[in-house]
Amino acid sequence: MSFIDPAGRRLYFVLLASFIVFGMTVTMFGATVPKVIEEFGWGYLATGLVVSASPIGYFLSAFASGILVRRFGAKRVIACGLVVQGAGLAVFGTDAGFMLNMSMALAVGLGGGATEVVTNFCVSRMEKVGRSMLMNLMHAAFTFGAMTSPILLGWMIAGGGRWQSVYQGVAVISFAIVGSIWLCSFGSVEVPKEVTRGPRLHAVMRQPLLGLFFAAMYLFTGAELGLSSWISEYSVKVLGSSAAVGAWMVSVFWLGVLCGRLAFSALYRGSSQVDVVLKLGSCATVLLGISLLVRSGLAPLLFLATGLGYSAIYPSLVASAGHRFEEAQAEAIATVVAGGGIGSFLFPLVIGGIAGGWGITAGIWFCVVATGAATLVAWLVSDRLDECQTSPSGS
Repeated sequence: MSFIDPAGRRLYFVLLASFIVFGMTVTMFGATVPKVIEEFGWGYLATGLVVSASPIGYFLSAFASGILVRRFGAKRVIACGLVVQGAGLAVFGTDAGFMLNMSMALAVGLGGGATEVVTNFCVSRMEKVGRSMLMNLMHAAFTFGAMTSPILLGWMIAGGGRWQSVYQGVAVISFAIVGSIWLCSFGSVEVPKEVTRGPRLHAVMRQPLLGLFFAAMYLFTGAELGLSSWISEYSVKVLGSSAAVGAWMVSVFWLGVLCGRLAFSALYRGSSQVDVVLKLGSCATVLLGISLLVRSGLAPLLFLATGLGYSAIYPSLVASAGHRFEEAQAEAIATVVAGGGIGSFLFPLVIGGIAGGWGITAGIWFCVVATGAATLVAWLVSDRLDECQTSPSGS
């Protein structure tokens, strides 16, 4: 991989492994929703609260990690996050207790938030300005993990095995990656603590453009993760699938995301990341809406196509924000990622509430509306970036 600086190549591949595991943790909860409801006897609201606990931890961790990276260094932050993540995975589902499982899901999210911010920060510093090849490839690794865990869970459930074993296996991998992280050098991506102190940092954090990035990420990620969290239940209740097939439907969606991210990483050579977001956001809105109108065997293909629509939105927003706010990169990326964190914990909960009152289909339609709204916000981001190019202040 000649497009990666040799000094950072080893670090990049270790981060790639950690992002695969991170992706696995994001979809595990959604893939096991029907089984958890069946075994533990929880309702939609209780299940929604537990599913939302991981994104809540993710949001809290992501928001704090931008500051912690500068104070303690990227290596310590991601290593601690992986340990906390592994502990949560090892215990989740071993007992039917509501509070225990919600606490463990929270711990998994706390670890994931640290992985997210540290990885995006490091890759932004490795990436050439105006490009997102490394970022798309990294998020393709995330998507591979997000696709893999539902497949493993589906096989385990179909074979009558303990779905908790998959959680515990991923916990072991999380602990193993900590050792690899500790052996890597982060010197090429670390930033001295004094670089973004004082008024300069505060001026960046007050810019309206950063708020628009935050809002776009909140809506896009909320819709994407909300759909991922409840698509298995939609498959079971509306399409008449088994619990195992419902888990695999999550993988079908993430397969579309994976293919899209790999394609953009390999083929896209443009420099306008927000234009990518606008086009893909429009496609995702239309395709998801059509998916909900189909009750035939075409539904999986349409959900696959919807995944293609969502594919490069997240990495393109992160890459664009990281390049736009280089003077406070860690904090800006953490802020944008935190927007996704808020969406990822609120949307599964809101969808669960809507599903309890009006049915699961109505909950998924909420994702269609949110994706359309996110595309409109992305248009505002594009418009603001055009203004910044002609404004010396860039505010």
